[in-house]
Amino acid sequence: MDSVFEGACFEAHGLDVHLAFGWRDSYQRQGILRYYTLPKPSPITCHASRGAWRRSMLMPIYNFLLTVAALVGSPFWAIGVLCSEKRRKTFWYRVGVRFPQHLDRTLFQNTRSIWVHALSVGEVMSALPLARHLKQRHPQVPIVFTASTLTGFELAEKELASDIDGVLYFPYDHPWCIRRVFSFLRPAVVCIVETDIWPNFLWFAAKRRLPVIWANARVSEHSLKGYLRFPRVFRWLFSRFTWICPQTATDRDRLLQVGVSSTSLKVLGNFKFDQLAPPPDERFNKFGRILVPGAEKKLFIAGSTHEGEEDIVVAAYWKARERIPGLRLILAPRHPKRAKSLLEGIRHQGLRAEPLSRLLQSGIDPPDVIVVDGIGALRGLYALSDIAFVGGSLVNEGGHNPLEPATFKLPVLFGPDMRDFAEIADLLLQSEAAIVVHHVDDLADAVIALLENPAKAKRMGQAGHDVLLTHRGAIQKTADLITQCLPAPLPQIKPSEHEKSHPPAG
Repeated sequence: MDSVFEGACFEAHGLDVHLAFGWRDSYQRQGILRYYTLPKPSPITCHASRGAWRRSMLMPIYNFLLTVAALVGSPFWAIGVLCSEKRRKTFWYRVGVRFPQHLDRTLFQNTRSIWVHALSVGEVMSALPLARHLKQRHPQVPIVFTASTLTGFELAEKELASDIDGVLYFPYDHPWCIRRVFSFLRPAVVCIVETDIWPNFLWFAAKRRLPVIWANARVSEHSLKGYLRFPRVFRWLFSRFTWICPQTATDRDRLLQVGVSSTSLKVLGNFKFDQLAPPPDERFNKFGRILVPGAEKKLFIAGSTHEGEEDIVVAAYWKARERIPGLRLILAPRHPKRAKSLLEGIRHQGLRAEPLSRLLQSGIDPPDVIVVDGIGALRGLYALSDIAFVGGSLVNEGGHNPLEPATFKLPVLFGPDMRDFAEIADLLLQSEAAIVVHHVDDLADAVIALLENPAKAKRMGQAGHDVLLTHRGAIQKTADLITQCLPAPLPQIKPSEHEKSHPPAG
């Protein structure tokens, strides 16, 4: 009787590895192996695909290097945790040893959750409406939100604590840390917003057969160059996603260049168009009455500025205030920890400058320049302002989100480097809702022209708001996709437990 030689496919770390073995009976092992017949019999040899074998080694090599790095770097980690307040606040949570005390553990034991993740402040701002929408749509399904940075976590906790079931730190990408958090949250579906993609996280999700959605996916030219240096690695990594939802057709085309299958891509639009003006914040209502006591007072805000950019903004402010008496500047650095050095530099130039926190606490007379020294204040300050400059655009940083000031019908100014928000910037420019400035004189002239012509400023602000309204819908479409990925029927929890985890207001 002729020998029957077959191939066997087994999964090693979530990867398919194809091997050819000998006699059929010799490798049947309780369903571990899946069989297929080779077109021609051959001697007992290994016919492993070289590409498949390399892919199979990605995770073992990655985790070996990760573990070695963790062991070698452990003294430095210990010093960092002891010496850095930021590390002390986040380390044990990101390791997966500790979980926030406010979490109702029984809620996650009784039903599967929806896990939404965002990297830092910018991504968190985009993801907030999705988390709220999901909770409104699925009130009996636990919604949990994670962020990787301290500032992102603090913003998410402040904005979502009363709206969803839990806000946590995202775990480090080590198998032990990832396993702990997966076991605790028991997600039914995972949604990663914009960035922060990690191999072990995706592998554990695939191992548990969980749908993973990369929502609001953005691929910059710089990122594309990095992906194309290692196309096979990133093609494998992106194949772990159930769905990838690029913001634009340009992002989709870049992912196709990497080799992502078109069947997993859905262009759903940009979350940033779904941002709504936040409810009134009494802190800023009071602050506004102090800061802007009369209609003749004008506020110029520069949001998310970077090092080297503040000098340009302050110089433009010096020029503009010569024509606009009473003009005040709000300077919001991208990294609030720089506020102290900025205050010192501004005072050396002869301007009165104070941190926002002091003004909110003491109610002192408002100075010429207010420097924002905390997170979560920018949108409330946009609501008080008359004109906005978007930072990161006069230096080589790619710009920041110009839709945030447009939400409040402000005329928007930005520099020439808006590559990270190119399509949004183009839409605003085409709608005459924004102006590009290149240097100090440009910025000063634009501020003066708009403040001296309120009708033009109002037209620009309305045009930007109309752009935002026209392109909304990405949140709704993404929520639809997440709902499709949930198990049916939707998991239920006992009413008493739900009421316990969501006590009535008051």
